[in-house]
Amino acid sequence: MNKMILGLTPLVLAACSPLAGHETSERILVPHSGDMVPVRYVAPAYPTAAREKGTDGWVLVEFTVSEEGIPENVQVVESEPDDLFDQAAIDATNQLVYMPKIKNGRLVAVSGVQYRFIFSRDGVAE
Repeated sequence: MNKMILGLTPLVLAACSPLAGHETSERILVPHSGDMVPVRYVAPAYPTAAREKGTDGWVLVEFTVSEEGIPENVQVVESEPDDLFDQAAIDATNQLVYMPKIKNGRLVAVSGVQYRFIFSRDGVAE
């Protein structure tokens, strides 16, 4: 099993597997100046009450991505049905990691980032 280590410097976010003698994968993720790109996604937990009722839904969240690529100030913008999936979406958003944005050679926070989580009847959340 490979162990992932995340390190952040002002210039590079790196994810690597340093285990000698094991299959490894290395990625160097350089901060960018374009759209926000998630580098770690965590699927939300499908709420038991929704699964038991066979309920579909979605949640649109909005947040700021910090200079380190971490979501902050997560808020639900809209959801259907109201409130049923909100906490699962907030919890999943708080576990996302984004590639930091660079502007004029400096890491910057980005506000107004939105992400829509979709919850389907078969219990799969995306």
